[in-house]
Amino acid sequence: AAGALAPQFETTIDGVCDGEGRAFAPSRTMLHEGDRSLLLLNDAKRDAVYRMDLERGEVVDEWRTSRDVRELVADTKHAQSDAAHRTLLGVNERGFFTLDARLPNADKVVGERVYQYGRSEPALTCAATTARGQMVLGTAKGDLRLFSERHMHEPRRDALRLGPRATTKLPGIEHAPIIGIDVTADSKWIVATTRTYLLVVPTSLDRGATNGFETRMGARKPRPRRLQLRARDVQRVGGDVNFRPARFNDAPETSIVTASGRFVITWNFRKVKQNRLHVYSIAALDDDVMDNAFVAHTQQVLVALPNDVQALSRTARK
Repeated sequence: AAGALAPQFETTIDGVCDGEGRAFAPSRTMLHEGDRSLLLLNDAKRDAVYRMDLERGEVVDEWRTSRDVRELVADTKHAQSDAAHRTLLGVNERGFFTLDARLPNADKVVGERVYQYGRSEPALTCAATTARGQMVLGTAKGDLRLFSERHMHEPRRDALRLGPRATTKLPGIEHAPIIGIDVTADSKWIVATTRTYLLVVPTSLDRGATNGFETRMGARKPRPRRLQLRARDVQRVGGDVNFRPARFNDAPETSIVTASGRFVITWNFRKVKQNRLHVYSIAALDDDVMDNAFVAHTQQVLVALPNDVQALSRTARK
């Protein structure tokens, strides 16, 4: 499609193995330490985070955690681009917590920064943060929960370690579980991923004076834009869509990248904001994409495949 962005192959890091040489397919990835490291999660070992040195192209550290980790999130959007920044957030079905690799003990969970929700609440599935440290959580029931900067920095409420209250709760469509989420640095747009479609949600209120992170939306909840492939493109990607978590590129955000199987799909975000929802491109790789991450301030996307990590450069398709 005209104006869309298409990934072009650039380089490959062969083989993803833990410290004992056992191969695994990363379920989640996050850049870290000035984009010099790539953090990896392994669904077969939920109490560990692996750090890959991108210059060496191999896993060099395994951080142990006293809690299962389903998702990794930067404290603030692009904090991972700061080489001196060491903390990040881990998320699981019942809550979230701070991880700090500098802790001298084996467990890298910061004890006073652990928050959990009751079992009556929907299971959490994913999270993302803005440049100010606001957070959005996705749930298994398709809800989005928006948290203000102030609420994210409130002290933990009592010994139950209750998490902060959401400023705004946005219902999903058809109760489809949210499997991935991202937010623009300025907090004005959210992209939420379900298995077969993406939801793009504006958060601004009062002509941009505030947003749903800082002010309750109430009756002013927006109508999401739904992104899905045309029928002919569903057949092109194998007849069954199974999206991986979609990401915005670095600010100023111009594209949304996801994948289904071995196909990388890039939507033109500028067109999406104009309600032109079918301006996208599709590029094929040799293997199924497990996850993707943008390298800040570049035109590069890292994609995790079952047996390696590939770096792709993004060039405009004419």
